[in-house]
Amino acid sequence: MKPLMLKITGINSFNDVQILDFTKILEKGLFGIFGNTGSGKSTILDCITLALYGRIVRYDNKRENGEFLNINRDTGKVEFIFSVKNSKEELFYEVVRQFKRNSKGGISLSLIRLSILQGEKREIIADKINDVEIKIIDIIGLSYQDFTKAVILPQGKFSDFLMLKNSDKIKMLQRIFNLEKYGDILKDKINKYKNSQENIVRELNKELEIYGDISIDDIQKEKNDLEKNLLLLNNIDNQIKLLEEKERYFGDILKLKKEILYYNEKLKKLEPYQNTILEFENKVNLIIEAEKIFTHILELENIKSQNFENITILNSLNQRLKDISIDYEEIEKKYLYYKDRKEEEKPKLDKIKQDLEICIDLIYQKDILENDIIL
Repeated sequence: MKPLMLKITGINSFNDVQILDFTKILEKGLFGIFGNTGSGKSTILDCITLALYGRIVRYDNKRENGEFLNINRDTGKVEFIFSVKNSKEELFYEVVRQFKRNSKGGISLSLIRLSILQGEKREIIADKINDVEIKIIDIIGLSYQDFTKAVILPQGKFSDFLMLKNSDKIKMLQRIFNLEKYGDILKDKINKYKNSQENIVRELNKELEIYGDISIDDIQKEKNDLEKNLLLLNNIDNQIKLLEEKERYFGDILKLKKEILYYNEKLKKLEPYQNTILEFENKVNLIIEAEKIFTHILELENIKSQNFENITILNSLNQRLKDISIDYEEIEKKYLYYKDRKEEEKPKLDKIKQDLEICIDLIYQKDILENDIIL
């Protein structure tokens, strides 16, 4: 900690405002405070501890930490600016405490504030007694007791520091130089780690007792057996993988077989239509025969004076054509039915189509013939 400025108002012999600028005093590094008895030399040091910790060492044994307000004032105030430098940067702080005399004649705190300074900006980081005390200890690294034994020693109190026990000196020096992590904290961590390891060893010993008189050779034998079992397990895993591959292969074959059965069933369903197709072929043959009959009809067209026998033949042919027409209608129905199956029966349907076109042409010629006969 490095003091920068101390402002005192109404404390002990300082009735008026007194400002100490340590930045000028510390320019040469070393300085002394001199003056007559009662001039306020000790009050300067008292105000530093009063600002930081709210107490004055020489009044520790007095009620309410003594009567430190100037007799001519009912209020007093200390303002202390200091800096703390760590490995990265130097931080600046200001602590302010204001006191007043209460109705019973005692002294009470009316204002407390701890701020961090950043240029001209002040950011309050604590404004309650307990919060400020905790922050001060955290910033400086010293408690009130350590500070008054190692930094500001009251008159006649230096011997107290020398008479401290070694353990107390060590603890205080650890706090002063921030070495707790290498002292008691490190010792506590080591002890905790040691205790945890001892507990682990005890637990392991208990587990070993379960196995009785097991020797190193027995353990090695178990280890060898375990390695053999692991090798066997790996072989089994490889066999399982091969079986899984075969299962997938036979699954594909089974799927293909099911598809074959499915199409065979469809083929069986189409077998009843085979006779229908044969009938259809016969009717097509009739159409072909009708074409030959129409040849005779054409010959009759050229002979208008044909005898009654020819007319009878013609009538017979007309009846035959009616029958053929009826067959044609049935064939047309069949054609519409098989149209949807065009892709499967396309070659035959193409042939049927040709025959139908011939039939239609014959009917057309028949109509011409009838017209000629009427004429």
